[in-house]
Amino acid sequence: MLISSLAQGKSTAIQCFDSTGLPLVTVGKCSVEASKVLSSIYRHAQLVTDAEGERPPVVVLEREKSRILMAQSGGCITAVYSNNSL
Repeated sequence: MLISSLAQGKSTAIQCFDSTGLPLVTVGKCSVEASKVLSSIYRHAQLVTDAEGERPPVVVLEREKSRILMAQSGGCITAVYSNNSL
């Protein structure tokens, strides 16, 4: 599903990494080094929003022309890079 969104031009890159920022899979154009910073941001978001019984947060980093959505499942964090529609 994620790869098909990349192929359709909805996403520019997809990156999966563990909680320490170790890149597991990178598809598309994005910095491999960014995974360490993104995992840190995600961990901090978990601390701020921690509530028992709730699902892990979805974190959105947004700029004028692009955004990164991050979510965690099964111990891996997935970051989806996309361009904002104008």
